[in-house]
Amino acid sequence: MSEEKIATRYAAALLSMTQGQASLEDSVALGLDEIAKLYDNKSLRKVLASPVVSAELLHEVFTYAANELKADPVLGKFLDVLVRSRRTSLLPLIAKTFRRKLQHQRGVVDALVTTALPLDAKELSDIQGRLESMLGKKVKLETQVDSAILGGFVVRIENSLLDMSLKTKLENMTKIAAS
Repeated sequence: MSEEKIATRYAAALLSMTQGQASLEDSVALGLDEIAKLYDNKSLRKVLASPVVSAELLHEVFTYAANELKADPVLGKFLDVLVRSRRTSLLPLIAKTFRRKLQHQRGVVDALVTTALPLDAKELSDIQGRLESMLGKKVKLETQVDSAILGGFVVRIENSLLDMSLKTKLENMTKIAAS
């Protein structure tokens, strides 16, 4: 079974343990995200994901991390399950999948808007409002600046792409003229 499928199953199980309790869902999501940050350190990631490291040591590491975060006991029990099943290497993917499933359950979708220049607050608000009315969902908007698109914008929502960049328009015009 692929890592993504395994992570999806663990995330779904964790979500079912927290479902209906918004504050618990948020607390667990935040705790998972924080613990997943341990994997940003390459050396630490090798240790945490190593099959050679004893389950007792991993249990101590994750218990310490959960205690430092003052994590909910549900998250502590979940981490114990990951340690016992030797699935700690999947923790960052599980955290990402849990967050995505939680947002989907709440009717929230992630959108990435790429522009050639930074947007001001009003422009961001306008884009977010239009996307929300088009999709009928709450939009969590992220932005990035890429001067290579020359102008306009590119919006990525899940597997969909709306490319209204000047670069793409010029490329399309060039293709048509060459035909």
